[in-house]
Amino acid sequence: MGAVRDVIGVARCSAMAVGLVSLLRYILFDSKRLFRSFDDVVAPLLDRTVGADRRTYDVLLASSIKFGLAMWGYAEMARLPFDAELVVLGSSFTRVYDDLVDNFDQPALDDRVAEMFRTGLFQPLSDVESLLLALYQSIETRLARPRDDPIYAAVRELHRYERQVPAGSSIPASPRPRSGRSPGTRAATASSRCSPCCGRPWPTRNAIS
Repeated sequence: MGAVRDVIGVARCSAMAVGLVSLLRYILFDSKRLFRSFDDVVAPLLDRTVGADRRTYDVLLASSIKFGLAMWGYAEMARLPFDAELVVLGSSFTRVYDDLVDNFDQPALDDRVAEMFRTGLFQPLSDVESLLLALYQSIETRLARPRDDPIYAAVRELHRYERQVPAGSSIPASPRPRSGRSPGTRAATASSRCSPCCGRPWPTRNAIS
């Protein structure tokens, strides 16, 4: 029932779809590819890092369905292939990145993530950081781009911008404002009105509190 509710929730972003018929096709057919892809490529990473936590699974799956609508609409408009596995990896990375980097004032973590974007090296200090690294490495493997590819420079610049977000937020107990747009999100959905997050809090584990 919860998964069905999440799929129906994409209708809130229907202005991004290529007409109502296209939106219905996404909900009835293409979104099912995201469910399958999520179970194939993201769920194993969850089991390996944060464990079989159903709440975490639901949060990231919901993000993937909503983020997937934005990516699917863009692919339809640009007449490009819709890579469901890359979409669920990217949306899951976005959610974890946002919660780790945007919601917690940790300069050392910012520097370590910047190093990961620069060299690919990152030493996780928690289960959630292990998940962040696993998602990033899976995206890198799927993209198969050389380190000097412009996509890396773009992500590094976006992370640099993210670190410069001024202090102060209307969100309680959050030292820095949650922009809701990680490097992955900005690069992929610059004009999207849909948040990549499902609106539910991230489960409390290790470094996230």
